[in-house]
Amino acid sequence: MNNGASIIHYSYFIIQNMNSNLIKNLSLAILLGLALSLIYFVNWKIIEASYYHYWGINYYLNGLTDKSYNYWQKALNIPSPYIDSVRQDWTSAIQQGYQAGAGYQPIEKVHVEGLNEIKKIIQNQPLNFFFYGYAAEYYNVFSKFDKSYLAEAEKMEQKAWELSPNRQQILYTMAKTALLINDDKERAYGLFKKAVDLNPDSGDAHFYFGLMAWDLGDKDLAIRELKIARKAGRMPKNSQEAILVGDVVADYAGDLDWAIEIYNNTLNSSQSDPLAKKNNPDIRLKLALAYFFKNDFEMARQEFTKLSEGVNLKTTAIYPELKPILLKLGLEI
Repeated sequence: MNNGASIIHYSYFIIQNMNSNLIKNLSLAILLGLALSLIYFVNWKIIEASYYHYWGINYYLNGLTDKSYNYWQKALNIPSPYIDSVRQDWTSAIQQGYQAGAGYQPIEKVHVEGLNEIKKIIQNQPLNFFFYGYAAEYYNVFSKFDKSYLAEAEKMEQKAWELSPNRQQILYTMAKTALLINDDKERAYGLFKKAVDLNPDSGDAHFYFGLMAWDLGDKDLAIRELKIARKAGRMPKNSQEAILVGDVVADYAGDLDWAIEIYNNTLNSSQSDPLAKKNNPDIRLKLALAYFFKNDFEMARQEFTKLSEGVNLKTTAIYPELKPILLKLGLEI
């Protein structure tokens, strides 16, 4: 009896262990399966979001804003780890398209959607100074739709400054807001001067300070600051800056070589400039004239010829002034 009972008890113990091990193995298998499913799901969602993100950008760059908009919305509706990057790229596209005059429509509605996405980024990253400055710039860009945006821009700038004081980029945005609120050029001038003092080696700081000095009529200081910026490698970054600075250095400083450098650099790197299509004919005209007054007639001919391929010069308001120059170059365009 005792031996039989012992055998039965031992057998029961073995069966219990087998069942316990089986349950453990099944549990591990289930957990592993769930983990693999989660990894697959997360990875697939990242891939899917990246796909929509790519086409949102691609269609925007090709001017197909309706299609671009639809893909942005799909990307924004996928909770990927990179959702804030998607939001940032989407709102950048809204800004750039609007500034280029060929953006998403209706912009009165779309820009508010973008603003809501920026607020979500800030909610996710409340200690990141960059996105407060980013929001301030966004408010500035769309302030024509709602003047209260400028007050919001100031709040964002103050928060950015509190989180990371002495950032030059914040000072630049503050200066822009000051100009938009009441054309406060003196305040803007002071902010750009402060940016220069914070980092005298910064080409950006000297560049913007130079432009502000020019606007206030201090032309000699403007030229001096722009020269420092140039030495630091800060050239105009877009067609608007190129037109302004090119005119300053050509007409006031009389430095045609510098102006030619500016115009050529801008024409050769205009792919990323949303206003390039609009401004490039004006820049090429300025380039052609700079070559002409430098007595480099061959280069002047080349640039006038390129210009005439897209512009009928005879129909322009300045043709009477251009006609003697064109005749001297032997051009009938």
